[in-house]
Amino acid sequence: MKNLLLSAGCLSLLASSAHAALVAGDLSVIGFRADATDSVAFVVWTTVNAGESIYFTDSGYFSDGTMRDSEDRMTWTAPTGGITAGTVIVIGSTDAQPNGTANIGTVTGRLNGLSASGDQVFVGTTAFPGASDTTMPGSTYSGTLLFGLDFAGATGWATTATGTNDSALPSVINSLGLNIGFADIDNGQFIGARTGMTIDQYKAAIVNAANWTTNDDGVAFGNLSTTAFTIVPEPAAAMLGSLGMLGLLRRRRVR
Repeated sequence: MKNLLLSAGCLSLLASSAHAALVAGDLSVIGFRADATDSVAFVVWTTVNAGESIYFTDSGYFSDGTMRDSEDRMTWTAPTGGITAGTVIVIGSTDAQPNGTANIGTVTGRLNGLSASGDQVFVGTTAFPGASDTTMPGSTYSGTLLFGLDFAGATGWATTATGTNDSALPSVINSLGLNIGFADIDNGQFIGARTGMTIDQYKAAIVNAANWTTNDDGVAFGNLSTTAFTIVPEPAAAMLGSLGMLGLLRRRRVR
């Protein structure tokens, strides 16, 4: 029975390392620039396979959960070999290029309209609608929202989208670790630790505005960091891995 339990634990660990469809919280936005070059930085908390895409928009949400979808849309695609948990991707967009550029992977489309008067960024698993709906009810998003960022108004998230520069917070990401909002600011970046914590600890730190630096001067602010996060295993996962390995070693000795 012990051998069976240990082997099951090992198989569970191996299964958890295999990549499944992205879900809310599988990435966090950790930086933005609304001063040229418009940019967004994010970290992934799971494996992203080669050729898999993640989608972005700066369109806002109405209070009824539909989108005011008149703004930019952008797609990032993982490179050959994919990427691992803790990897940081920075995407930049300019007026001169039809597609953005990234430190890792490829980009189609751009988010070159991030406004210094306030804006928002949503990240999802499928392409965002582009029907130019500017009145409520707007368009319905068919994918899964992964994270939301807002840097507009007096406190961040608004009650509803009244224009291109503000947005309501969709209920599906109205949970700790799935969004962050700032009062109107041009540029911001997470400056907390990137080593020594578990994924859950990083997520909590990232959505705490006290762990960010912000600036309305793009030159003084500088570029967004591409430094990766070093992840400490969750205690339960580490124990499971140890038990699974012990089980395999024991079975080999018996044979």
